[in-house]
Amino acid sequence: MTSQPETSYPSWKHLELASPEAAWEDTPGRKRLLLLAVNMPGYYSLAVRILALGLAQNEPLARQLEVRYLEVDNTEDLVALAGHLAALRPDCLAWTANIWNRLQVEELIRRLRPMLPQALFVCGGQEVTNSAVDFLALLPELDYCIEGEGEIALLQLAQAWLENEAQQGSRILRDPHRVSGLRFRDPAQAGKSVLTRPAELVQDLDALPSVILAGLVQPQSRNLLGVMLEGSRGCPNRCSFCFEGGRTGRVRSASVARLAEEAAWMAAQGAGYFHLLDPILCNRTPARPRASRTVLAGL
Repeated sequence: MTSQPETSYPSWKHLELASPEAAWEDTPGRKRLLLLAVNMPGYYSLAVRILALGLAQNEPLARQLEVRYLEVDNTEDLVALAGHLAALRPDCLAWTANIWNRLQVEELIRRLRPMLPQALFVCGGQEVTNSAVDFLALLPELDYCIEGEGEIALLQLAQAWLENEAQQGSRILRDPHRVSGLRFRDPAQAGKSVLTRPAELVQDLDALPSVILAGLVQPQSRNLLGVMLEGSRGCPNRCSFCFEGGRTGRVRSASVARLAEEAAWMAAQGAGYFHLLDPILCNRTPARPRASRTVLAGL
């Protein structure tokens, strides 16, 4: 049995709303941003945790913004769920749209718009990225889409929105071009859907906050895929049929030392099942999968 690591980390567990009925206490002078993950039953969302933690750990932003995330299953009663979400009174609601939740996300957006007429609605994820569907045309209730990786783009959007709120209180950003990866309706082009530019990317995955060391992953909760360890992003190839292809052509990797620290921490919490997220298995550097295997085998 792996012993508890000596190093302790500050907990950010308050970022998670345990259920749609959970209380969200008011913080005077701060806007409320809610990230919603609609999952397959038994699975958790790594993306929604990374995004929430990144926003919450940005100190200037945190002085103006309360961030929470909520996970629900795609089997939920959407009528009841919409009511619970509206009762939380978010000023901004952000969804991640995937193939397993797209229809539910669309229905929630339609149901919630009349219930939250002033809230900013933002959608990101694989379904809206490089999509043949224009989601802004499909969903008039939706304000913006973020295409591509969201860590930097969502931070830019939150900053632009808060400045917007302070000056005119509108859901329409004064300067959407400040936000990378943002798809918006351009009034100069009769409301045509326009992408500002490709989303800016986090170049060093070790620079991302660790949701594991922040206490946001529980080994006995939604663990059908095991504890997800993100090993790399990107691919050196440009295959047009692949989600990882056609991007920068550069692979960005987390260090094996970071993966080892996260794995040891979770093993000490009782985790025994891990899932290494690595789209190409680091096929240009064979030493990495061998080192990763050694780390996990030692737990």
